Amino acid sequence: MKCCYCWLFWLALSLFAIVGCADSTTERSVEFQRVSNLLVRANACSRGSNGQRNLPEAIRLWTEAAKAGSPLAQHNLGGIYLRGEAGHTNLAKAAPWFRMAAERGFAPSQRLLGIILEGGLGIEPNAVEALYWYRKAAMQGDPGAAYLLGASLVEGRGGRGTNDLPEAVQWLRRAVDASDGRAENDLGKLYLEGTGVAKDFDQAFKLFSKGAAKGISLAQYNLALCYRSGKGTPKNPGEAAKWYRRSAEQGHANAMAALSVCYLKGFGVEPDPVEAWRWLTLANQGDDLSIGIREQLKSEELYQKVTPEQRKQGAHLARGFVAKTDPLEPPLPWDSVR
Repeated sequence: MKCCYCWLFWLALSLFAIVGCADSTTERSVEFQRVSNLLVRANACSRGSNGQRNLPEAIRLWTEAAKAGSPLAQHNLGGIYLRGEAGHTNLAKAAPWFRMAAERGFAPSQRLLGIILEGGLGIEPNAVEALYWYRKAAMQGDPGAAYLLGASLVEGRGGRGTNDLPEAVQWLRRAVDASDGRAENDLGKLYLEGTGVAKDFDQAFKLFSKGAAKGISLAQYNLALCYRSGKGTPKNPGEAAKWYRRSAEQGHANAMAALSVCYLKGFGVEPDPVEAWRWLTLANQGDDLSIGIREQLKSEELYQKVTPEQRKQGAHLARGFVAKTDPLEPPLPWDSVR
């Protein structure tokens, strides 16, 4: 987990100096130095030396700095409760600290507060306020917030409808410019469907390719669809099967279903009834398997030719499946807290 201490530290101290708690210049300078020292000591305790951290002392020092008005300390305390480092995850305790930092203009906290509000994670859900914080953070150049704002506007969350598509595209493009793989997938889908932008299969294929290379399972699935249908690229069954597999290995149910059919019919891979049944079993266990695809699987007559022994072997392989990590899947971007 990489930490952007330098610029966060500078920003926190700058904000603190601007806000100021004391009346005179001398008092502000003394308080500024005191809080600076608290942050340095807290960060040292949090990182530890020789593998030994002193988290209780770090929390104590961050709490003191947070009460003095440091948004970085407030943000770090929110992160401690968010990640469960204080014993267990406590989103109800994390949210107030993120809100304090967000109200002081700290973009990472604004983004995380928006996620917590949108999901109702430990607090009452509020999609309208979530959109407000996404926008505040995005306007400060936070690429994650730009993606979340764009995605919210596309889906009409936060009380906003599809008439916000032009603005949604604008924010998704900003996130794409920052190499956000989720935004590359979402913007690619808009180009694929001609929603909010002119339909452009070539552009969709390029964006899906970028997102897929970053490990985004949705982009991998959509890239496979492009290879299968020949949209933006010549048809290529082998490439389609390859990207279906990469998406399926991360737990994407629709990709599992598509990969099962590939093995069943020998599309891009050698026919393999055992593998076909394995991925069919896993797909049917997925909560995100679309209703249309589930019905198509039920009506596929070739599955009736899979023998009982092949079904047994496939089901056995399915039981040992563990999905790989997908950057898109975690409900909160835990690694971005620090």
